[in-house]
Amino acid sequence: MNLFRITNLPDLDFSYKLVETDLAKLEGKEDLYNRQMLKIAQKVASLTSGPAASIHKDGKLFIAIPSNKLLENSKIDIAPFSVNVKLLPDVYHIPAGKINNDNLEVVQKFLDFEMRRQLVTIHNFGNWAPHSSFRKGLYNLMQIPISKFSVASITS
Repeated sequence: MNLFRITNLPDLDFSYKLVETDLAKLEGKEDLYNRQMLKIAQKVASLTSGPAASIHKDGKLFIAIPSNKLLENSKIDIAPFSVNVKLLPDVYHIPAGKINNDNLEVVQKFLDFEMRRQLVTIHNFGNWAPHSSFRKGLYNLMQIPISKFSVASITS
């Protein structure tokens, strides 16, 4: 859920690259495959210090990361598997007017990441960790004028 109005949404371009994995999809084990892909996406997000989202292209599930992020071909350990990941070179764009169910997760993850980054770094909101001061963070959040919050660039 987004509590902020994004005033510049029509100006945003959600550019991304695909990360390919060699995780095999087994017949009848789609739930396991989806859980493992989620774990891989989380590891990729950690490695790139940015958002990562699942997206289907040409009947295959990939991980999307911002086009300006780099990821070396590597092996990711996710129990009980070890999976190779490879960043593909093509850049894809999602203009704000072309957001649909097929690319919605990418848009949501990229926006969520950028909003959290701004709340923490620009507006001193802190994080949602249990040890953080929730009241102080909530007070800081209430002080942000709605006109001051915009997503300047998703891929910068």
